[in-house]
Amino acid sequence: VDPAYLEARLNLGLAFKGLGEREAARAAWRTLLHVRPTVAEAWGQLGAMDLEDGHTGDAIENLTKAVQLDPKFAAAWATLGSLHAFQYFGGTDHTDERLDKAKAAIDTAVRLAPDAPEVIENLGDYYYYGFRDYDRAVEQYERLAVLRPNDGVVYGSLALIHRRQGRFKEAIAEF
Repeated sequence: VDPAYLEARLNLGLAFKGLGEREAARAAWRTLLHVRPTVAEAWGQLGAMDLEDGHTGDAIENLTKAVQLDPKFAAAWATLGSLHAFQYFGGTDHTDERLDKAKAAIDTAVRLAPDAPEVIENLGDYYYYGFRDYDRAVEQYERLAVLRPNDGVVYGSLALIHRRQGRFKEAIAEF
C-alpha cells in the first residue's frame, strides 16, 4: 500500500474531526486500519476520540493497541496512565492492579518525553486521580500553564483541586 495513501487517510480523519464530523473521522481511520492495521497513530486517534466521547473502555483498548504497535508513542502512554488512574479514582476499578497499570504507563511516558505538554498534563491527572496528591498534581499543571498559558484544561484542573481544598475563591477565578 502506498504510504501516501495511508498518510492521506490519517489526515482525512483529522480534517473530519476538525469539522466536527466525528463519524466520518472514525470511518477514515477504520478504513486505514482495515488496509494497514499496524498504524499506531490511527489507533491513537481512535482512542483519543473515544476518550472525548466518554468511552473509556474503548479508549483504553485503542490506546493499548497504539502503544503495542509503537512503544515510543509517549502521548498514548500518557493518556493510558491518566485513564487507568481515572478508573481507579472513579471506583470503576479501585484495585492495586489498576493503579499499577497507571504507574507503568505514566512512567513510560515520562521516560520517553518528560517535557511534552501532553505527558505533563497526564502526569498531573495521574497524581490527582491515582492518589489525590493535590500538591504534586498542581506542580504538573503549573508546569503546563507555562507551556500552554491559554489552555482552559490547565486552569480547570487547578480549579478542581482548589475546590477540593476548600479554596473556593481561587477555584472560581480559575473556572
